[in-house]
Parts: sequence; C-alpha cells; structure tokens
Amino acid sequence: MINFPYTICYQNRKSLVICIREGEVFVKAPHIFSKDKIKEILQDKKSWIEKKLKEHIIHNSLFLNVKQKKKILYRGREFVLILNSQKNTIVNYVFYFKNERSIQKFFIEKFFSKIKQLLFAIAEKMQVQPSSLKLINFKAKWGSCDKLKNIKLNWRVYMLPDSLLYYLLVHELAHIIELNHSNKFWQVVEKYCKSYKQLRKELKNYDFLTNLYR
Repeated sequence: MINFPYTICYQNRKSLVICIREGEVFVKAPHIFSKDKIKEILQDKKSWIEKKLKEHIIHNSLFLNVKQKKKILYRGREFVLILNSQKNTIVNYVFYFKNERSIQKFFIEKFFSKIKQLLFAIAEKMQVQPSSLKLINFKAKWGSCDKLKNIKLNWRVYMLPDSLLYYLLVHELAHIIELNHSNKFWQVVEKYCKSYKQLRKELKNYDFLTNLYR
C-alpha cells in the first residue's frame, strides 16, 4: 500500500520518471499510462521512494537551530546567535550582530586574513601561486578559480569545519594546475587531500548556508 502523496505530470515522453524534490514525490508519465499503471510502478518503487523521503527528513533536521537563526556556525561548531544587538562582536563565543546583513561584513573583516594565510600555506605545499583571493557572496557555490589564478570563495567558508575549508582551498588551488574537473584534476586534489571524496559528500550538508544571511 502506498502511504505517501504524489503528483502526476503527464508529458510527451516514452518512459516514466519518479522525482523526489523537497520531500515531495513527482511522477512524469507518458499520456498512455493510466493512473492504475502509475500506482503499480510506485508500489514497486515504494522502498526506494520511502528511503529518499526519510533521507530528506534527516537532512532537513541537520543544523535546525542554524536554519532558524538561533545559532550560527563557526568552524563547524554551533554558537548562540543574537540579532538586533548594538554592535557586531563575539563575547564568550556568543555572536552578537546588529542585523543579518552585517554578518557578511563581520566575517570578511574578521577572518579574511586567516583564510588567506591558510590558502597561501597550502599553495606553497602544492607549489602553485594564486594571483588574488576575494570573499564573495556566492548564491550556490563555495568557490571558483579563473585562468588568471584569481580565487574567489564564498564568505561563509569560515563557518565550515576546518577539514572542509582545507578541502575547498585545495580544490580551488588545484584549478591552477588543471582548469577543469578532469581525472587529472581530481588526481591533484587527492594528492593533497586524500579524503576528498568523503569531504565532498559532507560538504553537501552545509549547502543550505549559501542561502542564509542575505
């Protein structure tokens, strides 16, 4: 028995596709498929669908206090966040900000030099020389590196655990050697960050951050 709601979207297509988006089940089906036929297919895929729906619930529950802006992440740990304060400051690991917009400026001014220092330390180890570093308010990515070796990072990188920040820096510096995502590129990344595959998976848990504090 199917115990989850789903939405059917009939299209000019030959095969049926099941999509799970934001915890909802969508079915893209050919016009010739009856509702009974679709229900039968969903029944066959029930275990897979329920697994994906459960994963969505678990994923959404991660960092719930951060998403509700009761806490803020700093180097991978959660600390109390107080908004509408008189000034932007950190006292006994409680983060005080005038408003959400001021968080970006504070993080850039407070942590840019530390990120830059770490970047150039890793660059020396990798024997590459980045031209510049900027912290940017990216919407859906953590960083970039252009052909002129200019590196841009999402200003929220200092909210990530140190291991993920290290991976991101290695990733962007590797683009100085290989300006693509070819096998050679990933070989460079792996040389300086052995656990990059696991770290890439972990980084997805923090993707929600790129839409916070705008």
